[in-house]
Amino acid sequence: MDESIPDYGKVLDDLVQVALAGGKMILAGAETIHQRNNNAVKEKLNSTDLVTETDEAVERTVMGLLKAKYPSYRFIGEESNKNEPLTNEPTFICDPIDGTMNFVHGHPYVSISLGLSYMKRPVVGVVYNPFYHHLYTGAVGSGAFFEDFRGKRQLPMRHSTTPLEALSACLILVEWGKERCGVNFETTVETFKNLSRQEGGFVHDLRTFGSAALNLCTVATGAGDLCWGGGWDAWDVCAGWAILLEAGGKMVDGNPSASLDEPPLGGKRFLAGKSVP
Repeated sequence: MDESIPDYGKVLDDLVQVALAGGKMILAGAETIHQRNNNAVKEKLNSTDLVTETDEAVERTVMGLLKAKYPSYRFIGEESNKNEPLTNEPTFICDPIDGTMNFVHGHPYVSISLGLSYMKRPVVGVVYNPFYHHLYTGAVGSGAFFEDFRGKRQLPMRHSTTPLEALSACLILVEWGKERCGVNFETTVETFKNLSRQEGGFVHDLRTFGSAALNLCTVATGAGDLCWGGGWDAWDVCAGWAILLEAGGKMVDGNPSASLDEPPLGGKRFLAGKSVP
């Protein structure tokens, strides 16, 4: 094997162990967050964009563990060095708590999301929800899997009997995003309206759960048909994207005028579709 190419299998195994360690920290933080002072929760962009002491502590731990094992790899984390440019080099991309708003409110739809990018593409992904002990994994050439108390199963777990021919047959996962004003927000609102109303897409329904990574994993399992998101960053999508691709799904640009080519990892608007027979 070319030494310049990451050993995806080894990276996957290591990311699983790091995710499990981070998950324990998340559970411990959930036990104490409402017993601490207001400094435990801080606003970033606005009151819908939060960070907690646990987010920051988990990211420090993740970065330390991965740097010790892979000192030459780059690292991009949402809370520490999110402005690092994405390059062709092997790069770990971390969201320590994807679903911080849920975490703050005690809602268990929360995950730690750890991905590896190589040549600016997602190649390894681990997404772990410690509250439900749901572990999603995927690596180039190795398939995608879901593991819980019932064991480990390959993704996708559910198929439609026919290809997705119309929006009217779809369950679509969406998110409101951090911006609650301006053009991007208005576009989001109009999109939700067009998908929902009888004169528009009239989809089966929309679901807003609060974690981009878990939303992508839901599409990878086949339980969701599509996932549309705007304003997402690399740490929101890298791990879930890698899992989705290995489950046979597809990621395209979520802008209506875009092509169906795979978008850049640094893009902001994404449309993910599940595997179909």
